[in-house]
Amino acid sequence: MTTITISGGEITVDAALVAEGFGLTEAKLQSLMRAGTITSRCESGEAEDAGRYRLNFLFGNRILRLTVDQMGNLPGPAQIEFVGSRQPPGGDSTPRRGITGRMIVGDAGRVSQIRIGRAKPFGPKGQPSAIDKLPVAGLLDFGPLGLYADDQGDLVHHGGKDKAIHAYPRAHYSAWADELPELRHVLNPGAFGENLVIDELTECDVCLGDIFALGTGRCQVSQSRQPCWKLNHRFGRPDMSRLVQESGRTGWYFRVLEGGSLMAGTDLILLERPHPEWPLSRVHELLYRNGLDRTSLAELALLPTLPPSWRSLAERRLASGRIEDWTARLATPE
Repeated sequence: MTTITISGGEITVDAALVAEGFGLTEAKLQSLMRAGTITSRCESGEAEDAGRYRLNFLFGNRILRLTVDQMGNLPGPAQIEFVGSRQPPGGDSTPRRGITGRMIVGDAGRVSQIRIGRAKPFGPKGQPSAIDKLPVAGLLDFGPLGLYADDQGDLVHHGGKDKAIHAYPRAHYSAWADELPELRHVLNPGAFGENLVIDELTECDVCLGDIFALGTGRCQVSQSRQPCWKLNHRFGRPDMSRLVQESGRTGWYFRVLEGGSLMAGTDLILLERPHPEWPLSRVHELLYRNGLDRTSLAELALLPTLPPSWRSLAERRLASGRIEDWTARLATPE
């Protein structure tokens, strides 16, 4: 049994209780506590609760409270709970320009659905696509190329280590339904072909390079999604891909740093934020609204976590002074 000694009361408690409460492995819990990312405090019980101690573990916006006896044992299962909240993420589902990522280390979103699909003919020319993904119940493994048993139909533009897992915020669906009421019946989680349906996070909260605990593994935000014509065909609107691009409600991709397993309901916990100045809302601003901002393009190109294709895009804009033509990506082939 791994233990944690809490100063203030010199109480020793089983680390497994704390790790389970935060959805972490014991090794990850110990690492985050050594780094000061998770902090703890011990309080003596009130007079009517003599002999009891309250142990508060602060991890970002979450506080885990354990009430234990002098030996560090829980008097009962009701003595472990989450209390309080600081700076909760999420909120408005529309990405806002010029805003920094609203999460802090330890904040968490939640994976409400996991979805996988098999490639099959799609679109006017029957090109292979796995955009039609179905929800998975139970535990699912993932690795460097994504979720087990999930296909990518077009390996030139989809999949690979920098596009291993696609995440899309659930909050965006209500915004789409309000804007496109005629499509309300199809605007349900999974409609955008995502692998993970995410609660409590949007592009305003997430930054390029963010590292998250995902189930028993770790993943990193590699890039925003650049929508393509397949959304036009899927929704029956020739301009759907362009609408997604203009809205900023694109979702994002994860690369997998450490494979593992996850299930629906898993917390997505922010562990590291190397580029807090690069929320995905700012990336969208640079890509599609203020695309020749040379200072920002140069800064983007130097990010060490940026995929090579995105670095090339920034460098081409700097060299040419022009924005690339998006027609081939956005227009449905005839």
